[in-house]
Amino acid sequence: MKKILLENYKYILFFIFVLFLYSYVLVPDLVFDATWEFGMAHAIKIGEIPYLDFNTVSTPFYIMFHSIFLHISDSFYFYLFINGIICTIIYALYDKINDNNSFLCLSISLLLLYRIFIPSYNFMAFFIIVLLIYLEKKQKNDYLIGFVLGLLFLTKHTIGLPVIVLSMFGQRDYKKVIKRIIGIIIPCFIFLMFLFITNSFKSFLDLCILGLFNFNSNNKNYINVFLIMSIIVLIISLFHIVRYKDIKYYYLIGAFSFVIPICDLSHFSFLFALFMLCEFGNVPGRIKYSNIISFIIIIIPIIFQLMLYNYYFKNITYMNDKHFKYCLVNKNSYSEFKSILNKYKQYKSNSTIIDFSAIKYDIILDKKINYYNILLTGNYGLNGSKVLIKDINKSKDHYYIITKNIYYNRNYISQIDYDVIDYIYSNLEKVEEDNLYYVYYKK
Repeated sequence: MKKILLENYKYILFFIFVLFLYSYVLVPDLVFDATWEFGMAHAIKIGEIPYLDFNTVSTPFYIMFHSIFLHISDSFYFYLFINGIICTIIYALYDKINDNNSFLCLSISLLLLYRIFIPSYNFMAFFIIVLLIYLEKKQKNDYLIGFVLGLLFLTKHTIGLPVIVLSMFGQRDYKKVIKRIIGIIIPCFIFLMFLFITNSFKSFLDLCILGLFNFNSNNKNYINVFLIMSIIVLIISLFHIVRYKDIKYYYLIGAFSFVIPICDLSHFSFLFALFMLCEFGNVPGRIKYSNIISFIIIIIPIIFQLMLYNYYFKNITYMNDKHFKYCLVNKNSYSEFKSILNKYKQYKSNSTIIDFSAIKYDIILDKKINYYNILLTGNYGLNGSKVLIKDINKSKDHYYIITKNIYYNRNYISQIDYDVIDYIYSNLEKVEEDNLYYVYYKK
């Protein structure tokens, strides 16, 4: 045991560091994607079927993977614990890919406020691409590489498909291509059988294929520094492919899909991290004082993050709610959350809450999650707004609680589907109003 600890002490320390990030530094950034993904994993764990019972616009490997571990402990903190293990494996893979400067490479990759470590299907896709680059470097079995490519597709199909196609172009031996295709087919066939057995194939097509037209049209990229930097990464990658035929840059070009259609700090961070991984692989020898430089670099985002969310960290407490115990939260925000939660309890089963944290309320109250929990444009199929409005019209003796936080932030959160919210506001009877919420009633 002592020998194992001594040989792996840096990974143990890094794992503790990641848990520190999740427990404190990244707390304000875990309220959206991380909580939503945990909610969907929790839903699968309690027997709900993705695409039928709740909406997701991606293939479900990430949430299915976590749903297995939630049988050990169905808590948000344990979900973060498992993601922390994945982060540590990523560090170990960096070590295998770049022997000399792996920690420096990872530290630079984390400069963008540790966004690559925020739990989501993008995070899982990033991990799988790093794994694939490692497998390519070690020239592992082609069936295995194909199987992992299949898992990438099942994690996020909009990233998996371009990566699969481009990685095949990087092969000169058609026998290797055939073996990899066979490997890809295995997990994809199992997923296809799952869709047919659960009768969710049609819903999958609507949410993950047809719904992308709505999603892309409402989440367009605009010229910004991240888009410009992404294009620079693309040009450099093409240069490496044309001149050196380096297989890892085929993966990097496929990873350009991380920033389509949304190119912001969070999405660009994955492309940037993979670019650093590829570029450091071309650095001969060990960079002088690399460990000292790495420690300095890795601390910078912590300082910036604490300054950025200074108001949040001034007054914090622990949650004591089911599934979210021991999670840090701002006291003022938590007080408002508890008030809304208590109101939601009063209306019992014949009610729906619409808020940024809607999925959290339903998890705490042991209610099944639904299409209203993540009310984002393009997240519930083709013409999804009309479908939900039709569902509202069909509902009877039902209450809709809309928090003022989501209602009055329309100018800041562009992805929220305000067509649905405005329909409730204009067509249903308002029966109660508080400084935190509205309650509407459908007879």
